[in-house]
Amino acid sequence: SSYQSVPGANITSPTVKWRVAVTPSVQRSCGPVIADVRGDYVGCEVLFYDGTLIKCLDGNTGNTIWSVNIGSDMAPNSTPAVGDVDGDGLPEVVVARQMPGTVYCINAMNGAIKWQTQVSNGQQIMAPVCLADVSGDNIPEILVGQQFSDTLFCYNGNGTIRWKSQSLGTIGVSINGISAGNVDGNPGNEIIVSINDMTVGIARCIACLNSSGTIMWKYPSGFLASTASTVTATLGDVTGDGRLDVIVYRGDNNKICALQGSNGSEIWTYSVPRNSRNYDQSLLFQNLVAWDVTGDGRAEVFFGTGGADDTVTPDTTSWKSWFICLNSSGSERWKYEIDYWTYDGGGAICDVDHDGALEFVKTADDGFVYVFNAATGAVEWRYDYYDQDGVTEWSVDNPIAVGDIDGDACSEIVLLGSGGLTGGNNITALDGPGTNCLLGVEDEAGGLLPGLIARPGRGVLYLSIRGFEDAQAIVWDASGRKVKELVLSKEPTALALPPGIYFIEARHREVVMRGKSMVY
Repeated sequence: SSYQSVPGANITSPTVKWRVAVTPSVQRSCGPVIADVRGDYVGCEVLFYDGTLIKCLDGNTGNTIWSVNIGSDMAPNSTPAVGDVDGDGLPEVVVARQMPGTVYCINAMNGAIKWQTQVSNGQQIMAPVCLADVSGDNIPEILVGQQFSDTLFCYNGNGTIRWKSQSLGTIGVSINGISAGNVDGNPGNEIIVSINDMTVGIARCIACLNSSGTIMWKYPSGFLASTASTVTATLGDVTGDGRLDVIVYRGDNNKICALQGSNGSEIWTYSVPRNSRNYDQSLLFQNLVAWDVTGDGRAEVFFGTGGADDTVTPDTTSWKSWFICLNSSGSERWKYEIDYWTYDGGGAICDVDHDGALEFVKTADDGFVYVFNAATGAVEWRYDYYDQDGVTEWSVDNPIAVGDIDGDACSEIVLLGSGGLTGGNNITALDGPGTNCLLGVEDEAGGLLPGLIARPGRGVLYLSIRGFEDAQAIVWDASGRKVKELVLSKEPTALALPPGIYFIEARHREVVMRGKSMVY
């Protein structure tokens, strides 16, 4: 069986659909966002923040729909977040300016600023804002933290403060990542905060807060002195119990760790391996990717590594780094080594070539985007998105997003350039020749391969089946609560649901297909 969270793609020989210049900056921890902010369902728009401008582009042409100048940050840290934060039925874009630390709420349809507010004393904001419903009213709140502050702030959709968390440590820490989801199985979302130390001896850790900002647990519980960063936690179900687990990179001992959401105890740990030249590898700005690519109901984990430096080894071949996939048990499923770093921009999971199997898509510092069979690690193709000359060159590996931006029912790949003043300052959309990827694919005998298709939307989940006329389906929320039973067909069914992550099982006689998707 197979499934995907967005329409499949049909990209086996990619071409540049469009390319738009962005303000020169180094936004390795920013990424593009694909969302249907106009509500026309003819293809999604592309949104990004380049350190000066927040822009909304027409996905089909790359033309600017609207643009807002919020001031210059040469090292922006905030990927835009999209959601209906004020309950008016229309989407907003929420983004944080790094310095002075300011949150902006923008009408996603026309770019008008609804409100802006300086957070606390205006200290730098080092991580994207997080939108999550922590009040239980099906309207997301805005979560944001700062450098040199031990407090997480929760804002209402009108810009007023809902609450401030209890102290997360001592003054000198920096909140470098925020995630939210139901990790303990009880009603409501928890908040996972990644904390960096700005002073030697202060803990770098993960803190889990309840919906009112009170600490439930910390991992690790003691103090650490560390020189490596703690990146944003990723939520995924690695145990198959229908509840989200917390997957983190621990900088002090260079391990990927899966944690129980209820108490922060370790499920498993994985030590990041040295490269083939025996130099240490680590993770930096990227988010881990967690998704069930084998169909067993448990998520695999994907990431890239880097870290060996020619200034340390006087040898550029020391840059050799890994793409890695872990089994849901934490054991190594596959790894693939290249000659450049690949530990900045995060990756994506999608059926890129319309073959019914999921691929892992990620960029590297060599200016190429790599596509792997997610289950096996086989390289399916790579493409020089940087300048299409087929030659490797240094370019900070770009964050990417995958989604249908032109309304052809096939996903495209969008990459946000982050070369700073050295080049690569553009946002690029890659496309393939195919259309109607929602209609399924054929096997060697000409029959339609079975598959469950779940397409996320704003307040709605689109479900359909391929390969059969119909299938009985059950939908659960992230806590394992059954929320709907329905019959699926080839035509997408729109299922209205609150924002969150959902698990789907579809059955046609003896064939069972399982999937997971989100509603924003």
